[in-house]
Amino acid sequence: MRDGQLVYHSSEQGTWIGQFTEKYQGILYNGTVYLSLSSFAYAHSGKHVNGWRECKIEVNGELVQASELKHYMSFHLE
Repeated sequence: MRDGQLVYHSSEQGTWIGQFTEKYQGILYNGTVYLSLSSFAYAHSGKHVNGWRECKIEVNGELVQASELKHYMSFHLE
């Protein structure tokens, strides 16, 4: 992922939009850094989920399912 790239997770509680930060090698949301897509999704939904299937990443202005990008990312979040 690139520094500043947006990560989205939606649930019944609405949508969280986090931002990948190279400094912390994780997703920053509301002052907390999540070191994986799954931990970001879990913190939002309260359910153990697969972040690769649950999260979307903004690429060139479009939201793309994280699982579709997994093989192309230079930094892999588990």
